[in-house]
Amino acid sequence: MADISFRGFISLKNIKNPEYEMEYLLDPENNKYVRDKLPIKIQNFEIKKLEWIDFIGKPNLEMPYIAHCYWNIIYDYQMIEEKEEPQIKKQQSPILPILKTNESQEKDHPLDLKQSPQIPFSKINEPQEQQGIKQQSPKLPPKQPLQYNNQLPRINNRLFNKPPTPSTRVSSVQKITRLQTPKNSSPQNKVARSNSSYSLKRQSPANQKIKLQVSCKFSEKSWAKSTTDNELLEHETGHYLIGCLCALEFKRQIEQLGILKSDNHKSEINSIFQTNLRSFLKIEKDYDDETNHYFDTNLQKKWNHKLKEQLLLYEMYFNN
Repeated sequence: MADISFRGFISLKNIKNPEYEMEYLLDPENNKYVRDKLPIKIQNFEIKKLEWIDFIGKPNLEMPYIAHCYWNIIYDYQMIEEKEEPQIKKQQSPILPILKTNESQEKDHPLDLKQSPQIPFSKINEPQEQQGIKQQSPKLPPKQPLQYNNQLPRINNRLFNKPPTPSTRVSSVQKITRLQTPKNSSPQNKVARSNSSYSLKRQSPANQKIKLQVSCKFSEKSWAKSTTDNELLEHETGHYLIGCLCALEFKRQIEQLGILKSDNHKSEINSIFQTNLRSFLKIEKDYDDETNHYFDTNLQKKWNHKLKEQLLLYEMYFNN
């Protein structure tokens, strides 16, 4: 018995998690026709179950065939940019559960200063005048040399909790302004500057992804002179499934290549589509030649088996 020329474009090696028992589903005793698997939806790609009422086109009386099937493939795509989140947000995320645990601990153990054994109540209410007396004790060494006696009034003001004089504030500001950043900055300074919002924006490039929408439409031009033969309907369904497999293979090739947005990405996608379309038009011609337009029942069963196998493999590939 002669074998068919169509070997398929996808196998179990292309599928990560096979979920079907292929031997059971492809058993001729289980399902006689490929149409028994239809309708089917693969992601947003729908394959309908053909009936004779769908062949509403005007028959071509000049052609010797009883029925003829037409299909059209329509596709559209969009370039989507997805930005990665800055890493600084991921480093700040563990702070949230720490705050929640502290709040729960405060509810279970309320803070009471009067009853806390670790902090004596006497130390908290200790008058500030005693601290000043201890600092003025003659046993302690003087904090400043005797030649700076003109600054003694300011020290006494600080000890008795009086507001500092304006000269003290000016001197503190001068100390801050005298601190300068060294010319040769250390690697730590470089890392700190890289955490700015501008640098994080530059470090998180956008990932370009192509979102392809493709469909295979059964054309209203399809016609039939007779609508009583189920074997013939199975053969015409095979023509429609070849068009659906063409669309699914085109979608798989585009997603695997990962085409980026560029000046020639439109022509690149169209070139892949045209090459894929020519391949499946050759398969459709072999389908008619080898089955003798469905009159060779043995080869028709082999084609049905192969088309159904490819359909199940694409379903597992895209739905997983």
